Amino acid sequence: MVQTVAAIGTPEEVAHHVRPLALLRQSLGQSSVACMTPELATDHLHPGDLAIFYSEHFERFRRCIAELKRRRVATLYMVDGILEWRNAWENRADEPACPWTMRPVLSDKVAAIGPSQARTLAAWGNGNKVECVGVPRFDTLKNAKTKSPSGEVFRVLVATAKYPGFTDTQTQVTCRSLLDLKQFFLQAGTVGGKRVEVIWRVSRLIEPQLGIENSLDDLTGRELVQQLSEVDAVITTASTLMLEAMLLDRPVALLDYHNCPQYVPAAWTIGSPLQIDDVVAALAAPGAARMDFQRQILRDALQLELPATERMNQLVEMMLAVAADAVKQETGMVFPASLLPSLADRGQRTDLQGLFPQQAEFSNTNLVELQAELAHVRREVVHLESVIAGLRSELGQAHEIFEQIHRHPVAGPVVRARQKL
Repeated sequence: MVQTVAAIGTPEEVAHHVRPLALLRQSLGQSSVACMTPELATDHLHPGDLAIFYSEHFERFRRCIAELKRRRVATLYMVDGILEWRNAWENRADEPACPWTMRPVLSDKVAAIGPSQARTLAAWGNGNKVECVGVPRFDTLKNAKTKSPSGEVFRVLVATAKYPGFTDTQTQVTCRSLLDLKQFFLQAGTVGGKRVEVIWRVSRLIEPQLGIENSLDDLTGRELVQQLSEVDAVITTASTLMLEAMLLDRPVALLDYHNCPQYVPAAWTIGSPLQIDDVVAALAAPGAARMDFQRQILRDALQLELPATERMNQLVEMMLAVAADAVKQETGMVFPASLLPSLADRGQRTDLQGLFPQQAEFSNTNLVELQAELAHVRREVVHLESVIAGLRSELGQAHEIFEQIHRHPVAGPVVRARQKL
């Protein structure tokens, strides 16, 4: 049977998300991915087809999912960003988006971007639906690490998520944090002996209130990689931009005056005006330990073991197979709890040489030399333990002699008198 794979949404909403998967499927000789609005998908998709959703927040998508599942069209929610606490739990009462999105997920399966998100989604009642995939459009970033610009200028990208707040109060707090940053940079002038240059990439919703020159031109993020390659550090509100900057190994500070839990933390956090000076100075000269911690955060937030595009395509093929079998057998679609192979989750080895450059031992990669040195050190330890045991024995004998002198009827009083003096 001929099966259709469709990304649900307008081209402006989903094209940049689905492009890597569409190109891969074409290169493998498989059917491409069509973009369809929810209304078009309801009319054109048939039993055994697969619909990929990039949002379950709004009623047009939620209604479409329910109708497609009724028609035995497989549905997959491809999460394409981080989870954000305020968006999940602190929306305003008249919020047009569903306030309990992903609790639970409506689609048959949900593709998480990384291990930590997979754990959260499972805790929200989606255990049998969660597949850890990654972000396909980030695959090109994993091998695109660029060196930070060097010179006499310290460039900082200050950014926000698309929505600076989900209530009026939240938006005001975000604006205040950005104004504090702006004032700091105007007064500081230099950081670590370098002239500071700030690039602003903030939501259009608050741009007029800040009085800055905004560099946000493209919401698809195509020009963002170029911006990140030209800066030394990033300060941002909770956003998927954090992961993109971490992938390029830029030090990232989370700007959070809201004091809310973070599903994706950062190695540096600015929670008040008093912290700006120290954090910016640290970003200008990030320590090896903090950068190592940032890399561990990234590996927990983002699946990096395998290419996300290939893993996504594998999930699509497996879901299509289950859907085709259900149509053939004229049964309901039942998807196994884990379609994709589990990941090794090996983590990333800490660079001890980078963390402790003063220790010459960590720079030696010659295994034979290290084995010889280890054998010598162990032999020396045994010898020193023998010497220490002999000294302890002699010290014990000396203590015993001293106690005998203390107890002597003639020498004892003389010794005690000398001790008092």
